[in-house]
Amino acid sequence: MREEAKAAGAKIVQARSYCFPSAFATGAYSVFDAGMPAVNNYDLGIVLSWPLFNGFATDHQVAEARYEEKRSSI
Repeated sequence: MREEAKAAGAKIVQARSYCFPSAFATGAYSVFDAGMPAVNNYDLGIVLSWPLFNGFATDHQVAEARYEEKRSSI
């Protein structure tokens, strides 16, 4: 029973995290060898994603996780 309550609490944290931005780093290296000298390409980037509106799905997920937490603590 205690483990279920702990897992439900973790689901609340996970559901709330969908409101915050996420960042990813990306990179690639390629060699184009069509002639002399070979051409080296480097690609680096950062992707920042921040959901502006998702149809209140995050609010519903948080409410559902809170309900599960209350239900598991009974």
